[in-house]
Amino acid sequence: MPSDVIFDPADPGFLRDRYPTYRRLRDEAPVLWTWTETLRFDAPVHFVWRDLAAPVQVAGERLDAGTHVVLGLAAANRDERRFPAADRLDISRADHRHMAFAAGAHYCPGAPLSRWEGQIFLTRFFARFPDAEVTADEPVRSHDLTFASTEALPLRLGRGA
Repeated sequence: MPSDVIFDPADPGFLRDRYPTYRRLRDEAPVLWTWTETLRFDAPVHFVWRDLAAPVQVAGERLDAGTHVVLGLAAANRDERRFPAADRLDISRADHRHMAFAAGAHYCPGAPLSRWEGQIFLTRFFARFPDAEVTADEPVRSHDLTFASTEALPLRLGRGA
């Protein structure tokens, strides 16, 4: 497992400048770990709304049953107490228990399908375009706070296999 496959989003050129290391990711990292860490790092759903079924105590405050709350799933995935260096994409990260698909009774039933699709996509993409390069400093992002997405990630695909 490569130990230097870490992307720092505070660095504006982190995608483009780190691409040679990203090639090591393609060649050496388990595809499922890569997909899983990507989901933790950039979760598809950032917030969910719930009504409490029972009273709870949060940070010293009592919240009554029926209280409408907003849960920050993406924020939970960046919690440094759970994920050291949480603001970095690190495919060597051992902890894959993140909140990208929520948890418990509200766990996304499509999670296994997403993992399967991710494995298939990454495996086939790297096989088809082994010389692909990211050509932008940052992806073009949607402005939706609930369902975040990448609208565009400019690539130079190179010679296909």
